[in-house]
Amino acid sequence: MIWSSPKVVSIALLCALAGGPQERPPRLPYEGTESIVGTLLQVDVGLILSTWKIKGVMICTRDGRPNACLLIENGYPCGIMEVVRQPGRSHLAEASLLKLLEPLASSGLYGKSSSHTIQSEQGSHLQFAEAHVYTFVPPLPGVPGIEGLPIVHPLGPLFQVAYLSEIDGFNWRTAFADYVLDPKATAKHLALPSCEAAPRLEDCAGKWGSWFPRIGFLNHPSEIMAAYMQALRAGRAASTPTGRIVLASYPYEPRTGHYVEMLRPVRKPVTSIGRPYTRILETGSLSEVGAYYFMHYGIFEECQGCLPVRLVAPRVPLW
Repeated sequence: MIWSSPKVVSIALLCALAGGPQERPPRLPYEGTESIVGTLLQVDVGLILSTWKIKGVMICTRDGRPNACLLIENGYPCGIMEVVRQPGRSHLAEASLLKLLEPLASSGLYGKSSSHTIQSEQGSHLQFAEAHVYTFVPPLPGVPGIEGLPIVHPLGPLFQVAYLSEIDGFNWRTAFADYVLDPKATAKHLALPSCEAAPRLEDCAGKWGSWFPRIGFLNHPSEIMAAYMQALRAGRAASTPTGRIVLASYPYEPRTGHYVEMLRPVRKPVTSIGRPYTRILETGSLSEVGAYYFMHYGIFEECQGCLPVRLVAPRVPLW
């Protein structure tokens, strides 16, 4: 089930009106600190170039004639994801309308779980966060010296709101739609050994955690690595939206061995999703308010005239 943004805004307004006038809590230090233009300037062109390679040559028939092309592969930015513990808040200045969803998320309809972190009084490793996914496909970078290099560039808008967990609160907390609509995945998940002990490409983001169920709850000793997984799980919810409340489909499913980069609270190196060594990602990265901002890079391939741009399969994560 996919809802359009006007309906979502209407629901949020109704919730706000039903609750009467509400004083909005003070602005948090991360709100509005990022913008689409600012994020565009943070695209790691080095990652695009370092992952660029020729995989081979393809020959196909086009318009009744044989056509030969180079099969090219490279990483490319395709999405922005953020994790917050405060419903209706965002790093993005362009997402200020999210504040309309705060009454919905904090109404208690789904349970007040946004503040649950390992720093909570419960003392457990169970964590929860809201997550937002935005499609983000920048134009090809004009880097001197590579003008003629055939870069694989996925199709998509520069910016589009895809998923807001606040309006998918029931599924984001229970994965009810996942369990009902995909019983095979449910059974497979229940039989899955620990990702820490035996990660499998199709089931786990390396040792970071399981891809299923696609919920905001995660048992993890590290808030930072849990935030990576919560953001990426939200991307998966938006990429296969059946039964979920999604504003727009996110066609770039986060996959093991593809790439993600933390931009806030501090910028960290682009990393292969599921990499075994995570200390470099965790050191100095803890947010005081549990808010994290990421850029997602998919790995794409194309053979012009024979094979359209497509997302490659998951692969063993790099160190």
